[in-house]
Amino acid sequence: MSGPPAFAKKEPSAFVATLIASANRPHAVIDFPLVGFDGKPVAHVHIRGLSQAEEDIAFANARAYTSRLTRADEESRWRPEDIEHNARASEVLAVCCRKADDPSQPFFESGVVDTREFETEVLGQLFNAYAELKEKFYPRVTSLSVEEFEAWIAVIAEGAESIPFHSYSRTQLEALCRSAVMSLVDARATITTLTDSSTSDS
Repeated sequence: MSGPPAFAKKEPSAFVATLIASANRPHAVIDFPLVGFDGKPVAHVHIRGLSQAEEDIAFANARAYTSRLTRADEESRWRPEDIEHNARASEVLAVCCRKADDPSQPFFESGVVDTREFETEVLGQLFNAYAELKEKFYPRVTSLSVEEFEAWIAVIAEGAESIPFHSYSRTQLEALCRSAVMSLVDARATITTLTDSSTSDS
């Protein structure tokens, strides 16, 4: 056989199943980020951590949705990365949001069809709650030196590595982003100075 091996549909091993059953799965109950006329949250939502398989499916669905949407009008100035980012949030939230009084039931009964009906601000707050849940229960690298920032900026620029986006906390990713922006601002300032100097000399 020269093709890839067939994927057998198997259940998790007995050991993994025991771990899952015995652990207090990561979750949090938060106010839904919309208030009624009385100023109170319209609902409470139970957010749970997702397995690797669940996230993989959500991300794959988001990629397929983005591909279909952008392919429909190839002449438009789409920003596929923005669309896919929002689509990922919609897909993940459709799975991780559960009813606060019965977590066995999905909060969004029609799944991603429901989540796409909300404003990006609402989805953003819910997705941030999911990210904070993961960061709390699955601690990651939380400190980087200036030299490490510069090294990652160089590696990311080559498009050869995505490790920081998976292994660092959201706080450190924000710090990495700020570092990259500061480097860009400094570089632009230097270019502007050199350009102005060259123009005045001529």
